Amino acid sequence: MGDGARSLDRLAGDHETPNGLNERVRTTWFGTANSEALAGTLLADLRRPG
Repeated sequence: MGDGARSLDRLAGDHETPNGLNERVRTTWFGTANSEALAGTLLADLRRPG
């Protein structure tokens, strides 16, 4: 992830089987709304006490 030459999206794509399950999930499920919901959930969990 320290590769500043490639975006995170491109980095993920470079490690997926073309048209495989991981690519299909990343490109269809991880739209803006779902990405924001996931990020919000993870941040809330990080902030939760103990």
